[in-house]
Amino acid sequence: MSLNNTRTKQNSATRFSNKSHGEMSVDTALKEKGSSPDYVTLRKGVADQNVLDLRSEFHSFQEKIMASMKEFFDKQNNKITKFIEDFEDLKTSIQFINDKYDDLKNQTEEIRSRLFEIEKTYKSSQNKDDLIMEQLAKRKV
Repeated sequence: MSLNNTRTKQNSATRFSNKSHGEMSVDTALKEKGSSPDYVTLRKGVADQNVLDLRSEFHSFQEKIMASMKEFFDKQNNKITKFIEDFEDLKTSIQFINDKYDDLKNQTEEIRSRLFEIEKTYKSSQNKDDLIMEQLAKRKV
């Protein structure tokens, strides 16, 4: 910071040091004239009609967008809910088919083992029949 800037800041600090905190200094000459200085601008109490129209239009647009988004998200939620329900039905059907497959597999294994036992018994009885036939053939001779 240069020396000149320091002096300026000190001068401005001493210039306003007479005020209490939050108090604004007003030139008494301007007060007597009844006019405000050039650097002071006044705010309008009521907004311009164009601004009000733009606000209204923007608010209307915002409401339409929000309604469209709500409608879109509601449709998406319905589709997702339907998809989940269909998926659960599919899962139930697959589980049912899987259970039936397991039952059929068990029954097939059971039938296979029974068939094996029947074939064994048949071969055994066939061998016995062959022995009996041989013995009968020997006796007749």
